Amino acid sequence: MTSLDKPFAFNKDDCSWYTPFYCEENIYRLGCALKQLEPSANFEIVFISNEHKKIPLWAQKNGSSDDSIPVIWDYHVILFQSTESAVTCVYDLDTVLPFPVSFSEYMLKALKPSIIKTLPKQYHRLFRVIPGHSFLTHFASDRSHMFKDKAWIAEPPKTSCIATQGALVVILLIVLVIYLNWMVYADLAFLKSR
Repeated sequence: MTSLDKPFAFNKDDCSWYTPFYCEENIYRLGCALKQLEPSANFEIVFISNEHKKIPLWAQKNGSSDDSIPVIWDYHVILFQSTESAVTCVYDLDTVLPFPVSFSEYMLKALKPSIIKTLPKQYHRLFRVIPGHSFLTHFASDRSHMFKDKAWIAEPPKTSCIATQGALVVILLIVLVIYLNWMVYADLAFLKSR
């Protein structure tokens, strides 16, 4: 991944499109905005999930004020950017941590590997790293994964569904199944090497 000398000059206040519970769309729109800001920028998208669809993350907006209690997501999506100073920045629109935050701080406060080791395997996470350009070219969602029993699980974004030039509109669940099949069990050393 090509690096920049510093993190993107972007903050959460610039993310007017943000919609809680739609992390994949939020990160897609963030990636588009970052590409507009810096067309040559390279970054990676990280899907976090597992076969049980139960992944604990801490320091989340929708979490408890008690830092020992995580949010259990079915999946989560974040953006990685490496800088020339060898600092990897994490962009997570759902965290209460700084934006961006260094990977080392995100690892300690949001991923908490020392706690994950003590949990049953159903809570162990899988990571799938996707080049940003591929994600921006091929991602699509019709939001059907958020519509159950004739009602929205969470209020959808006000923006249109995402249908990129490189993809037909597909059900996000199918996309996630494909990504999960490509995921590998990896410890955080794998992510650090990105």
